[in-house]
Amino acid sequence: MGFKEKLPLLKSSHKSIRLSGYLLYIFLVITVLGAILPSPGVDDSPTTTTTTTVSTQDLDISTSTKQEIDCRAVKDELDRARTIYWQNGATHLTPRQKELIDHCGTGRERDYAVPTVKKEEPKTTIAQSTPAAKAEEENIKTTSAPVATITPNTQVRDGSGVLDVASVKDLLSNTEKAAEVRVNRGNVAITREMRDNLNNDWMLRGAKIHSIDIFKSLFKDTRVDKVTVTSTISLIDEYGQTSTTTGTVYTMTRATYQQINWDRFINDNLDKVADGVYIHPVFSK
Repeated sequence: MGFKEKLPLLKSSHKSIRLSGYLLYIFLVITVLGAILPSPGVDDSPTTTTTTTVSTQDLDISTSTKQEIDCRAVKDELDRARTIYWQNGATHLTPRQKELIDHCGTGRERDYAVPTVKKEEPKTTIAQSTPAAKAEEENIKTTSAPVATITPNTQVRDGSGVLDVASVKDLLSNTEKAAEVRVNRGNVAITREMRDNLNNDWMLRGAKIHSIDIFKSLFKDTRVDKVTVTSTISLIDEYGQTSTTTGTVYTMTRATYQQINWDRFINDNLDKVADGVYIHPVFSK
């Protein structure tokens, strides 16, 4: 079988088809030869391509920004530019001042804000005490009014001033405010009305208890030296007449009062320890 018999386009009876077949086969042969045969002057070794990217920003550098501006170095100049801008607006700025504000101002306003003056708190100066000041201080302490001394469960008056009726009444309890009070320097006399009770024995017991309470109240004042408590009673005579007379009288000095342990004292012993005692005969019946 010849070469033409193997290529169907070349054995066609039509001339145009045979011509097209020659062109096609010639193209195929050239393509195969180009793929097989190496090109002259071509290096088969792998090549490395290096791409250099040039930013347009680097190419477009004005003469004013070719050198980076150090905002800290031009702070004073920048502050003047910003002051002009705040007071008069951008129209009064020079190109240099506009450039500084544009370069250093954006996002950095807090770095160039108008400084505020911090008010200092007033300081308290403590003067050192001098010998004269110390002497004056000691003089004030010694000339101050005496302070009343308070002992547990017992309030003691300071004893300053003159003892009078008003100060004595202040010491009495509310139930004894109606009592008659007489004062002779440190001697106090209290006259009160004996309260009714079930019988004469209970009335006498009540008079002792109330007399003791008055002693405790009045001897709190250091000006009181002696206290006499008189309790009056109302008696009906054989004619049916009512008369007021003395029922009991108890007198006690401060010296006696201070000898008694009042926390353990028995009221019935008042007749034995008092400096003066009088009991109406009606209570002995």
